[in-house]
Amino acid sequence: MDINYFLFLRRKYNKILEHIDSINSELDEIKTSIKTFINDNDKCINNEEKEHIEVLTYNKLNYDVQKKYYILSIRDTLTAQIKNMCNHDFVTDLIDINPDESKTVTYCKICEFTLP
Repeated sequence: MDINYFLFLRRKYNKILEHIDSINSELDEIKTSIKTFINDNDKCINNEEKEHIEVLTYNKLNYDVQKKYYILSIRDTLTAQIKNMCNHDFVTDLIDINPDESKTVTYCKICEFTLP
């Protein structure tokens, strides 16, 4: 297979991971909001309802974390395949870390693999 295919897939999986992180952030806010709601309405909600709400929230968050790790493993496998297939063309560049500091990095122009 062509390395461009693997590079395309890795970009897509990276995009998915960005979205998952955003979704997880939103879910964390929802979880906090639910806990606040339960605490503020303690007298109106019985223990069974509280447990039900908390279990649903926890199960959803746990499921999303599992999906993220699955996608990370796929992306890591793709990255290893790309690294093995690529005819690396390394360049050295200076990148800005902040306005007053730069760092020298060496990376492949084709697959973006960075040397330690």
